[in-house]
Amino acid sequence: MSDVYVAAARLLDRLVIELASSRAGEPAVATLHTGASVPDYGCCIDGDLEGLAVVRIGPVSPSKSWPRPLNEQVRQSDAVEYSVLLEMIVTRCYSTPEDNGLPTMGVLDSSVRDAQDDAAAMRRAARYTFKEAIPGPWAPRGPMGGLHGGTMTVTTLVHLDCGPDVIPPPIDEVVMPLDGDPRF
Repeated sequence: MSDVYVAAARLLDRLVIELASSRAGEPAVATLHTGASVPDYGCCIDGDLEGLAVVRIGPVSPSKSWPRPLNEQVRQSDAVEYSVLLEMIVTRCYSTPEDNGLPTMGVLDSSVRDAQDDAAAMRRAARYTFKEAIPGPWAPRGPMGGLHGGTMTVTTLVHLDCGPDVIPPPIDEVVMPLDGDPRF
């Protein structure tokens, strides 16, 4: 399934490029994630950079007629492709007053502008990363706990079917693990 990882990594790389030109700028942390959801890790700050960009790998479904998932028996001679749902998540810091009261109108408006500019960056990333893609809706996150942002899904096509006699290379030979990988 290294092709799924590669597709997700390509989307993350493009998302970071698009966010770099947004009003809130490049995020402090950009990573791939697995699981049913991504926890709110807090407000990520690294020098002048602020925020977190994530691409979460969602369901991977076989398909003979993309984007519809396969719901029939597959013969060895059938050409099968895979539909992959990827979720982009951008989280930014949300400024709240010391008394937990209403932020100033300027802060509120700035947060809306940041979120909408990040949403536009997500749409561009989805559009320009893949030849075959179905962008999903953008949805807001927060504000809660000093964070706000949004999520957007994109479904793309990945060709994984190599046939029964082909053994795909291990993922670590296709994409080198990051420093700190406990398995490498």
